[in-house]
Amino acid sequence: MKNSVLIVTLVIVALILGLAIFSSWKYKDNANLRLVLKGKKEELKKTEATSRKVEELKKQSQELKRSEEKIYTMVPVGQEKPFKLIKEISLLAASLGLKSLEFNLPSENGQDENKDVSLGGSVNSAGSSQPQGHAPGADVSLGGANPNPRVNLSKDAPKPIVIEMSCQATLDVLVNFLNKVGNLERLVNIQKMVIERDGEILPFQKISLELITYYY
Repeated sequence: MKNSVLIVTLVIVALILGLAIFSSWKYKDNANLRLVLKGKKEELKKTEATSRKVEELKKQSQELKRSEEKIYTMVPVGQEKPFKLIKEISLLAASLGLKSLEFNLPSENGQDENKDVSLGGSVNSAGSSQPQGHAPGADVSLGGANPNPRVNLSKDAPKPIVIEMSCQATLDVLVNFLNKVGNLERLVNIQKMVIERDGEILPFQKISLELITYYY
């Protein structure tokens, strides 16, 4: 009887010790898992913070690229002869009702390089034009913003180009035209304007404009 009680007691003690050892092991295991989980959470936070910074940098880079593209649209690279701009202005003027359009690109030495120019030639009221010195159908590069311009915007200053324009227009049409020219993608400023009254063409007036644009 005593042996049976002793055996049962020993079994119970063994079970209690085993349970205590198992519980201690599980506690340590759980504690280690909590430490690992905490470390993973911290790594995840760092990764998310880095990811947000990367996304922010990407957005800033895209914004800078768009700003740069806008700059090169307003002031393109290597377009000493702004034929595309002259065509755009001539078509705009013709669509608004300006008449007798003529353009001229004066050279730096004061002599006219291209007399009555639009894309290098004269323009009629319908806005048609032909580059001077080019046969019909000849390839004339109108250009655009240089996709890979080698220009240092912080150091290279844009160069001005003067475009002389003469036409006939009523004053309200002229005001409308000047407003639209100021909103063109390429930067254009009105440097000088002369309005001459001519009784033979009323209500139209003789208009002389000196436009200035820029290029790198």
